Amino acid sequence: MQDIITSVDRKPTTSVPLLSMQLNTHRDPDRVVLGVLRGSEESSVDVEVVHVSTDLTRLRDTLHLELKPIDMLGILAVEIDDAIGLLLPSLRIPSGLIVAARTEHWRGPALSIAAGDVIHAINGMAVRTVDGLVSALRGLKARRPIVLQVERDGKLTFIAFELD
Repeated sequence: MQDIITSVDRKPTTSVPLLSMQLNTHRDPDRVVLGVLRGSEESSVDVEVVHVSTDLTRLRDTLHLELKPIDMLGILAVEIDDAIGLLLPSLRIPSGLIVAARTEHWRGPALSIAAGDVIHAINGMAVRTVDGLVSALRGLKARRPIVLQVERDGKLTFIAFELD
């Protein structure tokens, strides 16, 4: 049987965006009363609000992350190890490189890669380390198509480009 959230603090909730907004107006460790419909029975449940953050700055400070440059792409990246993987349970593929930042004054091709993206593969080959991605990039011939498989906002996409 499925539960349906009908209210937050006795205020009706009619959509997921409204529910999100209602919950995000509270801070840890506030408590809220959720109205829950299970079958034909409605009940109230008192719960503690807990916000889960995947802010890279907090991750870096907490885990002492090593940001590694990938000069050929103009980015700084962090390898997803077991500890980071546990903090990012919503990743569709639990490995790869998190793009932490773009480097300034980069003169390479215009890439639509952004901070927070996760690089999972290059030309169909899985990427697990910065050294692995750099090695794959160096092994490619100039002016040949390159395709990165990237996860952004929970969606897998591809970024195609060429290097000089």
